[in-house]
Amino acid sequence: MSISFYKNQKIIWLISFISIILIANFSLYRIELYEPITPLVTIGSLLDFIVVIPLLVYFLFLRKQYSKKYLFAVIASSYGIAWLIIPSTYWQSISFSKYFIFMIEGCFILIEVYLATLIIRKIPLIRQKYHESRYTIPFFQNRLDFAVHSLIKPSLFSKMVISEFSIFYYSLFSWRKKSSLTNYEAFSYHQKTSSIALNIMFIHGLVIESIGFHYLLHNWNPTIAIIALIFNLYGLFILMADIQAIRHCPYLLSDDLLILHTGIMKRIDIPIKNIKEINEYPKELPLKKQKLVTTFDASPPDFIKEKPNFEIFLKEPIAASFLYGKQKKVDKVILNVDNPQQFFESLTKKLEKSKDLSLL
Repeated sequence: MSISFYKNQKIIWLISFISIILIANFSLYRIELYEPITPLVTIGSLLDFIVVIPLLVYFLFLRKQYSKKYLFAVIASSYGIAWLIIPSTYWQSISFSKYFIFMIEGCFILIEVYLATLIIRKIPLIRQKYHESRYTIPFFQNRLDFAVHSLIKPSLFSKMVISEFSIFYYSLFSWRKKSSLTNYEAFSYHQKTSSIALNIMFIHGLVIESIGFHYLLHNWNPTIAIIALIFNLYGLFILMADIQAIRHCPYLLSDDLLILHTGIMKRIDIPIKNIKEINEYPKELPLKKQKLVTTFDASPPDFIKEKPNFEIFLKEPIAASFLYGKQKKVDKVILNVDNPQQFFESLTKKLEKSKDLSLL
């Protein structure tokens, strides 16, 4: 049985169990057959949401894949669903419950504040490390990652902070910046695609939607209108950052490293010695679903998905990074470049040179 099938099976079980719990609790308060409902029954329902569902999510989904801190978000979300399903009249008998969620969220906030304090205290050293790496590490996101994690143990929070700084750097401060890439051979990957045009279209749609939707929401609920506007503005920053990162971060190749950054969204750094081979991509499309689990698609988004130029096989799986710290292990990379012939010849030479050095 493949790993991907096993994961899919666990997700199916998770959805099934949660659906049974939601349907059972929804029916409990809306079918006269179960009345009268005592406070103990309501407490049991609440435990379904703040204990049973989070444990199911943890053991069938989060464990071994994601940080345990996601469990706080699961508990908070599940508690919110409980508020929607359990009628307000029954909450009066368990008024103590609101303090429980405050306690959980309070613990989460304290942990985040502690981690933020660690980063703030080390800002002078982080700045020093960042500036020292300007001529050895090519891209802002990589330099910041190096500077922070050389002083602080990597965590989901630190990776999210790096993602946020990268978004605002590329969206606001990179318009006149010119990359210093003298130690690398650079290959653009967006000139033959519509990836930038696609992002501009999304920005255009988001601006129009923000104006119209904000007006409608403001007439209904001003607070929700402001929250929606903030999320839309944040979305604009992400789209602008992605455009700038696509422009400023080409694929880079040196004697030791192949760096593939696809905008702000995803990246992977591959040691040349870990590359098994590079081949022209075969004609069959699309990739089988089980192959996509361990494949890094370095191609940018486009209106119409084009067939990749190349597939690169790795000797050992390595981690590919995505926005907000998500990672996955991959053993294959597929990509498009604007000058495929030059890229293929350059990488082939690096591989031959690496093999010759390994024989010495």
